[in-house]
Amino acid sequence: MDIIWGGDGKLMADSGADVIGASNFAGSTTSLSFTGIPQTYQTIRVVANFLTDPTAAASYGTQGMYMRMNGESGSAYYNSYLAEQGSSWISNTSTQDTTLGTYGWIGNIDGDIGTVSSHNPFIVDIINYAADEPTTWQGVGGRTLSSGYSGDFRILSGGVAQPGGSWGISSIEFYASNVNMDSNSRVTLIGLKGS
Repeated sequence: MDIIWGGDGKLMADSGADVIGASNFAGSTTSLSFTGIPQTYQTIRVVANFLTDPTAAASYGTQGMYMRMNGESGSAYYNSYLAEQGSSWISNTSTQDTTLGTYGWIGNIDGDIGTVSSHNPFIVDIINYAADEPTTWQGVGGRTLSSGYSGDFRILSGGVAQPGGSWGISSIEFYASNVNMDSNSRVTLIGLKGS
């Protein structure tokens, strides 16, 4: 961030970030989409708190959180992660996430902690998203560590989306597998400018 002197002699901050979209999931849905994303930034930062719907969470356990860019439905997404699981760390690299086949995996969420909504915070940077070439992402996320529940609690994830045709990401869908999102589940897209 550059520091600029204003006309009144006070310091002003030259913002390098703008909120370009923010929305809550509609209640009892698994998907949220953003369209019309401007192509004027270097990076899109996704700041999200994925809250599961406790009224529909019976027996859902650990579930995946995914994203699809520009409706790309081919074999375009490649993923890797490092995850804390209890007191140990696990890692994996996948040349293609085949769980759903057409989405990029960004991490696990807690689909069932009884009658309370599970908070699953994520920050994901989608880098070089406006270029007509493969786009990479890096993320950190996790889920609430609740007594009596096992699984991944902290996840460092990354991946690349390599489309079959021309690129420049103008839409992103976020999708939770097998578990509904609460209406307080919110996603904000922030456009980060280059230096």
